[in-house]
Amino acid sequence: MRKLCADFHTHTTYCDGKSTPRQMVEAAYSMGLTDFGISGHADYSMWEPGFGMSDAILSAYKQELEILREEIGRASCRERV
Repeated sequence: MRKLCADFHTHTTYCDGKSTPRQMVEAAYSMGLTDFGISGHADYSMWEPGFGMSDAILSAYKQELEILREEIGRASCRERV
């Protein structure tokens, strides 16, 4: 049986998930995933009120993910050296 090495469809507390982006990244790393992506729902309030991220939440979400990308990217580079 082959081991799952990637997950590109995960949700955080910014959307309908139960863990923060940092918790999700740390869990993925601890499970040995080599590739990981965090996804979210767009604002569909016109069709489904309350579903998805507003522009303000989306902005905070993107900012947090960029910070994590920088931190994890630096850590990954150090580990490879």
